[in-house]
Amino acid sequence: MNETIILSSERAKKFGIIANKSSKNEEIKFEFKSIKDDKNKITVTIKIEKNDRKIQKNLLYYLRNITPHQATFIGWAFILLDDFSNKKNYRKKAKKFLDVAIKDEKDRLWDRKKFSCLPYFLLAKHNLTDWHEDRIRMALYDAIRCDDLFPDFFRILLRFEDNRIRKLGIVKKALKSFPKDEFFIDQIAENLLEDRKYKECEKFILKQRKFISERLWIGYEHLRFTFFKTLLKLKKFDEAEKLVKTKIIQSETFTAFLLGLLNYKKCRYKKAINYFYRTIQGNIFGNIDEVRASFYYLLGCFIKIGDFRKIKEIVEEFSLISDEFEIYIPFSFSYRKDAENILRETLNSSLDDLVKAKIKGLLAYVLHQKLPDAEEESERNLTNKEKVILKEGIKLVKKALIFYPKSSFFNTIYSNFLFLKKDYDEAMRYNIKTLDRNENKNDDITCSPCINLSYCSDYFLNSYADNLKEAIGNSSTLTSAYITENFVWDIGYLWRRKNYFAIANLYNFLESEPDFNLLYIEKLSKSYRIDDGSLFEIAYSLGKQGYEEQAKYIYEELRKIYKESSAVLNNLSLIYEKENNYKKAIELIKKAKKIAGSSDKIVSRNYERIIFNPEKSNKNTVNEKDLKKDFIEKETKSENLDYTDTATRKAWEKKWDVLQSIWIVYESNNKPDNLLIAETKLEIKDRTASEIAGILNGLKKEDCFNWNKKTNYSIDKINHKKLENIYIKTGLVYNKLAKVYQEMTIGKEKNNETETHKIEIVGGKIEVEGLKEGLKVITHSKKEDNKLKFPYKLPAGTHWKNIAIKFLDDENVYIEIKQFKHNTNFKEMGFVGKGNNPNPSEAWEFLKVLAKLNGN
Repeated sequence: MNETIILSSERAKKFGIIANKSSKNEEIKFEFKSIKDDKNKITVTIKIEKNDRKIQKNLLYYLRNITPHQATFIGWAFILLDDFSNKKNYRKKAKKFLDVAIKDEKDRLWDRKKFSCLPYFLLAKHNLTDWHEDRIRMALYDAIRCDDLFPDFFRILLRFEDNRIRKLGIVKKALKSFPKDEFFIDQIAENLLEDRKYKECEKFILKQRKFISERLWIGYEHLRFTFFKTLLKLKKFDEAEKLVKTKIIQSETFTAFLLGLLNYKKCRYKKAINYFYRTIQGNIFGNIDEVRASFYYLLGCFIKIGDFRKIKEIVEEFSLISDEFEIYIPFSFSYRKDAENILRETLNSSLDDLVKAKIKGLLAYVLHQKLPDAEEESERNLTNKEKVILKEGIKLVKKALIFYPKSSFFNTIYSNFLFLKKDYDEAMRYNIKTLDRNENKNDDITCSPCINLSYCSDYFLNSYADNLKEAIGNSSTLTSAYITENFVWDIGYLWRRKNYFAIANLYNFLESEPDFNLLYIEKLSKSYRIDDGSLFEIAYSLGKQGYEEQAKYIYEELRKIYKESSAVLNNLSLIYEKENNYKKAIELIKKAKKIAGSSDKIVSRNYERIIFNPEKSNKNTVNEKDLKKDFIEKETKSENLDYTDTATRKAWEKKWDVLQSIWIVYESNNKPDNLLIAETKLEIKDRTASEIAGILNGLKKEDCFNWNKKTNYSIDKINHKKLENIYIKTGLVYNKLAKVYQEMTIGKEKNNETETHKIEIVGGKIEVEGLKEGLKVITHSKKEDNKLKFPYKLPAGTHWKNIAIKFLDDENVYIEIKQFKHNTNFKEMGFVGKGNNPNPSEAWEFLKVLAKLNGN
């Protein structure tokens, strides 16, 4: 990578480019040409520009006495000479030397001249460190004490700082060191503009202008554009117009747009119309942001002058949609608020229902842009303000869909609204309707559906193929679009949900279509890099659902596409075994065993059965995850856990609760490297924040991931294999602990069942404290309800001593009187307390006491 570097003579001396004795105080310009890494020394070759000539120079560094500055220089050379092929591992070497340069950072009493900010800058800029962003930021803050700071150092620090107040502090410090840097001046001005401190912003920019020559001021395009926006807010239109005419930017179309905007704000609508049309005509491509913005402002102009014919023409013929309502080229300029106001004003004008329906749909889109990003924020609940926006948006887009039911754009917006409402099945139904992107010529899809099958209910997934049939109908175009754009993704989502029924249904629905070519499907899955959306998953699912013929056909096709695979051969051999074709089954399992070797226990198990006991009934195909589970289960047994210990069970239960919550988010997001999990998702079973932190720290020690917590839990650098293994292992251990606990509890209940407690009144003698009061309550309840509580007529001469009552639990009893037996509860017997959802009465509790004391 040829990049000219300019260094001060002082820094060049520290890097060893020029001699320390040199008295010349001039800038050094050079390029890195090559680097040679020997065991004990490093040779860096550079080309120095001098008097219009380039002189090659070899710099030799011995590793035993390398200085921190020289280590920085060598790391820099490795970065700029890296060809991104990773064959020479230059990035790893660069990190090694930059780490050497900052190894003394623990000593906070820095010698400012000894240390440099450059290694921190290089590590952060080129993403060479495995540090978390918080640590990178803190390291950069430490380096800000160095004497050799430069503007780009402050810019990289701003990139890692989220706090708006601290950002402003960084900018102010940078501006103090570099008072004529446009970027830092503009940052402060933009901050004042964002805070609506328009007069302060104007005053600040005018103050800076005094230090900038008129010639340089013409080049400060960003700052002059910020000044233009400030003047518009202050309604200083004449000054703003004068500024525009000094050419804020060389683009004629953008200048025309600014003049149109200026006249729109001045209420000179006819003049503004001319400028906006000039902007549109000056762009050969109709998708530039300022062109779209011009259409919105044109619509606003025609509303103001009451030209309804033009309003209708713009709405029907032109796209008014822009991704973020932001002009990014050449400067950031938001017109979302203006767009919303213009559309709302248009709805109040005299237009026909068809035109108004489209306006409502477009307004719904503007509101959609004000809501949080559905994919990123699906875990958090909407605020009350956002709920109001969502409700209005749904109302508007539903009215648009009455007139434009096949519009992919409006169906997408409605689907995303439903997603934010967490009505996932319905969101997916409308997502299906977006397959035909060409149905409405005015559709300009700049947002995509957020929903996918991982969110939907099993009920919806089981009928997914039927929903697709209904949406696609007989359209070969829609079928082809679904196969190309959606099919392999859907297979991946369904596979992760283990819904083999839905996968089989989807395959059976599409297999007869002309565009459904197995080789094409496999190529699609590889081009999209979907590991679990390929033919193997389809074949496996078909086999699980009993479609052995289709599964066999796909497995055979896979054998043609790839070299022999042990998994394919294993599963195929099982199908032939089911068909009693043992000769073919043996042939295939032998090949599978040869490829897999002895390490694959699934293949080995099937090999032994088919070869040595072919008559034994076939077991279902086992996939790789089943093998992993089998291995971890055996590994867990070797830990000799005490499964009867309550403390052990509760500890594993806490860990399992947290892991399950993480796993749900992890799997629903396609197992990414980093996760952001809402705080509420880990607030499980009254676990305290410190308990959750302890569990997460334990998982961190087990090398599952790193984590930190701000508002939500941020989990990054996920070790996918380790996380999956620990997830399976924890589930197995906890299930075993829960099972043992359940067995122990049931055993206690069985032991208690052998005891029958009688209630006996012997000779009127009362020996239990409170018996009189208890009997009074029972007698009182009897008077209130004289219904017969025992379903049989008792024989004459029946006494209390003939009655046996056994409490089955806190609410149910078993009664035996001579030959009569009856199960009942406190409600049927009339022992009901007060309230809407009553508990057993005091009398019932008293009977329980008597029962435990055998009535004495």
